[in-house]
Amino acid sequence: MNFNVCLVQVPNYPHVEALAELAELICFGLRDLGHQVSFRRHGIERGARNILLGCHLVDPAMADSLPPGSIAINSEQVADPDMPWQARMFDWARRVEIWDYSERNVAAFAAAVERPVKLLRLGHHPSLHRIPVAPVQDVDVLFYGSVNARRAEIIEAIRAAGINLVHGFGGYGAERDAMIARSKLVLNLHQYESQIFEIVRVSYLMNNAKAVVAEVNPGTQVDPAYLPGICGVPRGDIVAACRRLLDDVEARHELEAAALATLARLPQAELLAPLLA
Repeated sequence: MNFNVCLVQVPNYPHVEALAELAELICFGLRDLGHQVSFRRHGIERGARNILLGCHLVDPAMADSLPPGSIAINSEQVADPDMPWQARMFDWARRVEIWDYSERNVAAFAAAVERPVKLLRLGHHPSLHRIPVAPVQDVDVLFYGSVNARRAEIIEAIRAAGINLVHGFGGYGAERDAMIARSKLVLNLHQYESQIFEIVRVSYLMNNAKAVVAEVNPGTQVDPAYLPGICGVPRGDIVAACRRLLDDVEARHELEAAALATLARLPQAELLAPLLA
C-alpha cells in the first residue's frame, strides 16, 4: 500500500515541527512493514492513504476534502477539558479515523464521539538514533517546550537548588538536537492536569539513549512498558532525582542505556501492524 505522511503547516506557527520526529517514526515503521511511504509538509497525495499530524491547528472541515481512508493522528491531551484543541479534535474524530498515543485520550474520544479511536503506541526505530554525545556536556538539565505556572514552579525549584537548567523553546531539528547533546539530563513535566505521560516527546529522547527525569505522579497515565527507561518520580521528588543523577555519573549512564534498551523492545513496525489490520 502507498502511504503519505503529512505534517500540517499553518502560517507563522513553527511549533508543528515538534511533531516531525513522530512523523518520521511512523514513516520508518510503515516502510519496515513493506509499504511505500512519502513524507510531506502540508501535501496530500490523492493516490495514497494519507496520515496527517498537526490537525488540531486547522479547521476539521478540511477532512471533508481528504481522500477516503485518511487518518488523523492526535498529539494533544484531549482528556483535559481545558485543552484548547479538545473540541476541534473531537470534530475531526467525527469525520476521519483517529490514531491517538494515550489510553486516557482514547477514552475521552469514546465518551465524546461514536466512532472508535485506535491506540497508537510509540516505540523504537534505529533511524532516529542520531544525536551524538557532545564532547562537553555543559548543561545539567534541559527543559524544552512552553512553560506555564505548574512547569515554572519546578523549573525554578531546580534552579534554586544550584542546578544549571536551560530552557529552550521554539528551536527544532538540528538546533534542538544540539542542545540535547550538550545536556546531562532532559526534564519532562506535565503541562495539563490530565497528567498524560508525554511519550510523543520522550520516545525521541529514549531512541537517542538520553537520561530523562519525568514527572510521574500516582495519577499519571503512562504505559508501564516505558517506565524502566526513564527516571519517573512524583512532582515533589524531581529536584532530588536530578541532583542524584547529576552527582552519580554511573547511574546516569545506566539510565541512558536503559532508555534505549527499553524502547528497543518495542519496534515501531510491530506497534503499527495491528492498526492496519
